[in-house]
Amino acid sequence: MACSDQLVFHELTTDVWLEWLPASLFTPLGLQSASNMTALRVAVAASAATGTHVSYSDAMRFMFLYRFGGIYIDADVLLLQNMEPFTHYEFLYEWSYVNQGTNSAVFGTRPQSPFTAAVILQALQKGVRYNSTTGNVTFDALAFTGAFHPISVMSRVPPAIAAQIVVLPSIPFDAIWLTVDAGKPHNLTAIHRMRHWRDFFAKPQPYLLLPEDPVQIFEGAFAYHWHNEWGAPLEKTSLIGQLMEAYDLFLQGMEPNNYGLMATPCTLP
Repeated sequence: MACSDQLVFHELTTDVWLEWLPASLFTPLGLQSASNMTALRVAVAASAATGTHVSYSDAMRFMFLYRFGGIYIDADVLLLQNMEPFTHYEFLYEWSYVNQGTNSAVFGTRPQSPFTAAVILQALQKGVRYNSTTGNVTFDALAFTGAFHPISVMSRVPPAIAAQIVVLPSIPFDAIWLTVDAGKPHNLTAIHRMRHWRDFFAKPQPYLLLPEDPVQIFEGAFAYHWHNEWGAPLEKTSLIGQLMEAYDLFLQGMEPNNYGLMATPCTLP
């Protein structure tokens, strides 16, 4: 099987999510007619340029999961273990501390979940304005997409619906983010004795407790979220450098992964 047969990319327009949502979500806004929905589509397209890529990402993950269900994973998340155990749950994870909000960098729900529906509805109520007298429909992309910021979505839905979501600790997906949010010396995380966020990218310091095998980094964690550190200087001998080398060897079919499995490299056409 060629690599192109395993991965398919789709380019979506900024208004495609309107097709994924049921009429019941628009009824509270007074947008029952086809002409109203056509006006909303025009307003969405006109307002799209005022949004930001980050805020649209916050919004679209909720749209995708409402439509298809499954697990959403940010592009800056490195998978460390099989995520299948989480396919049975609707979940977010703590931003850092209890009562300080949630993070949706790794986020799962079932299709047409009451939770995603409630989040989308409150966003529509913030971003869509319909004048029943004039028939005018406006759309504020910033207000709409801003309503999806993960740190506060749980506080914006009815408590009974929020209670249906499992809020996991941050460490399974965000092992050392606590070192950033603490803002001062602490012992909140003893994972490999890391003291600083840069310990993952920099030359190993004497205080680090390095794993015997790179694939044992954050052993027990399912993912590592590096929070947009695309341009972080990456030391080859760092923890991430060693882990990348181990992954490369696995993908080349030269070394097993941490499950003892060997990969069969695919060939580009």
